[in-house]
Order: sequence, then structure tokens, then C-alpha cells
Amino acid sequence: MNYIKTRKQHAFFPLLEKFISESKNGKRLQPNGKRISVGTIRNYKCTFQLLRKFSAEKNFDLRIREERLLNTRETQSEQIYWKKFYKKFTDYLYNNLGYFDNYVGSIVSFPFLVRIKSRI
Repeated sequence: MNYIKTRKQHAFFPLLEKFISESKNGKRLQPNGKRISVGTIRNYKCTFQLLRKFSAEKNFDLRIREERLLNTRETQSEQIYWKKFYKKFTDYLYNNLGYFDNYVGSIVSFPFLVRIKSRI
């Protein structure tokens, strides 16, 4: 029996689209209860496009696995996967697209990526 294949895995981009949609239509709010600003939504969409472009150009499949269902070895494997993603994505932004520190910082401050960054 292949135990890893039975683990719950989600497609990355549909979840990210749902995140952006819920932010836009008011289902997702700021901690103070206010709606997410139009500028922030625009940044989310831009980051989404960059992630999609990165995934296609670098042939890097993005996925989300439910951490609570993983054992210790699988959790460590996921940390390595996301560390590799973070390194390749920031290298792509700097080297391939020629972006500078401030812009790369604004991209990696995206909520999805902040959670990843805090884990590595």
C-alpha cells in the first residue's frame, strides 16, 4: 500500500484563486474587521500571476499538503520542498525577471508565502 498517495493533497492554484476571491468579496477580512483594500487585492493578483509564470517556466509543480495529516518524516520532506521553492522563486525574481529587493520583499510578504517562509 502506498501510504503517501492516500494523504490529502490540494492543487495550489485553485486554493490561491479562492483565497484572492474571498479577499475581494469580503469573506476574508483584516484583523480589525475591515475589508481587504483594492491595492492589496491587486498585489495578490500580481503575485498569483508571477507564481503561475514561475511554475510554468521553471517546471516547478506547486502543491499544498495538509500538515496535520503528515508524520514527522513527511513534515520534514515538506519543509525541504518549500525551502527549495522559496529559494528557486526568489532566484527567479532576482535573476530572471531582474526585480530588486523592495519589490521581491513585497511579493514574498504575500500571506501564503509568509507562512511558508516562517516554516523554513
